Amino acid sequence: MVKKTIRKFVAYTSMALLASSVAVGSVMAAAKVPQFGKYVAEGGNYSIEITSTNSSIGQITAEYNASYSPAGPLSVKGDIGQYSWVKYNVAPFGIRFGMKVRPSGWPYIIFDNWTGAYQVDNTLLLSGVRSYVNSDGVIEVRTLGTKTFSK
Repeated sequence: MVKKTIRKFVAYTSMALLASSVAVGSVMAAAKVPQFGKYVAEGGNYSIEITSTNSSIGQITAEYNASYSPAGPLSVKGDIGQYSWVKYNVAPFGIRFGMKVRPSGWPYIIFDNWTGAYQVDNTLLLSGVRSYVNSDGVIEVRTLGTKTFSK
């Protein structure tokens, strides 16, 4: 009786583990690293286009666009993002982007920073903040909100 119960338990447990590994496996394949492509924030005012990643150092090369700022629209390209797993090669994982715009002559500087998570559905859930300082001493620090960026 005990052997029969143990066999049933082992068989049931094996089937449950197989089913969960198939489900997790499909998520892992879809979200090992940030997928390349353009992610647009709800409302359409911000976008991040990921063009390459380096998983050995968690670096993201991308282009960031903001449709408005105190100095007009912003566009920044380069190594502007980082990501890091909490479980190796599995979403969700932490992700952040940091951009700086300071034109020649230094009339102003703008920092936009977004931090949050890359989710299992291949979207970015990010919260943003901006700081702006110009040469006349005008200072603006504000939140950009919490937004979902989708492809």
